[in-house]
Amino acid sequence: MTHCFFKVKTQFENLGDALINRELIKQLKPTEKLIICIKNVPTDFLKNLDIESAVLVNSSIYFYYLMLKSRLSLNNVNYFLNPGGYGGKISPKKVIMYLGTTFIFSLFKIIGIKVHRVGVSFSNLSTFHSYMLRLQSKVLYSNSVRDSLTFEICRKLKIRVSKIVPDLAFTLAYENSNLEKTYDIVISVRKPNNNIESLFIALDKIVKSAHGKILFIYQVKFDQDFQERLYSRYKSYDVELRDLSKLLTENERLFSQCKYVVSNRLHVLLLAMSKGAMPLALIDPAENSKIIGIFKDANIFKLIKDYTNCNNAYFSNADITTIQDIFINNHKLINDFFTDLNK
Repeated sequence: MTHCFFKVKTQFENLGDALINRELIKQLKPTEKLIICIKNVPTDFLKNLDIESAVLVNSSIYFYYLMLKSRLSLNNVNYFLNPGGYGGKISPKKVIMYLGTTFIFSLFKIIGIKVHRVGVSFSNLSTFHSYMLRLQSKVLYSNSVRDSLTFEICRKLKIRVSKIVPDLAFTLAYENSNLEKTYDIVISVRKPNNNIESLFIALDKIVKSAHGKILFIYQVKFDQDFQERLYSRYKSYDVELRDLSKLLTENERLFSQCKYVVSNRLHVLLLAMSKGAMPLALIDPAENSKIIGIFKDANIFKLIKDYTNCNNAYFSNADITTIQDIFINNHKLINDFFTDLNK
């Protein structure tokens, strides 16, 4: 029998992380048994996950005990690490954690527990961080990245990579409602570290080009202050501001009611695309390389606008059939990956 194990450990205040965790769990559910550790996971975050048929464990020790017991019973045991982005510097404490988990994964490898990292991207890695990832990749059963840009980074840094598996958000079912749209533009923008005046110039042009109501939203509490600042900047226009940081279902309903979505957050863009909204990735390439990699692989690079160097019209429509095909094709690649693991 195949038993899958997954420990929910991520940024609980980020609905984008809730999305890819939910979609990973959906991919694991067809196995004979799915065990999920939910220790320290907030109740609001759990509401976004599809965990009804899984065995839920609220103790890390018991979780790993069940994993060892399953393997000693000669089951095929797969342990999945959290999807998402890795980048930047790491603290001395984090280095010690990497070394500890790498040692544990080495023991797992010896006894036949397969550890998988899937749906990840790497950017702006410090020397220590890249070394830790390189060391850990040697003991993983599979280390799959979500875009070719990350694949190339790994090749240069000698981080072992199994293959490219698209972002897990591409498992979403594509829907495009023919109903009249409530909002012309939805804007959800994280405050950039640099070039903020360039961002304001770009947003000024976008807001002035609107042919209907504009809605500012935040999926992440971290974005609230900046979205409120943008709302105040454009309050002379037909604008609203909403907090959508609690439930994915609220975001899904909203995106089906809007024509365009402007964001520098990857999973705002992908979730909006899945509901038929046309995305505009408004980015600084120095800060948003994961969006560049994933959009480039999906052949929708023209939907990216670099606000630090852009004099052209901002909105570029992609063919709806093309976007639908992107979800269908990437969904198949993801399904094939998980099907192969369970053979």
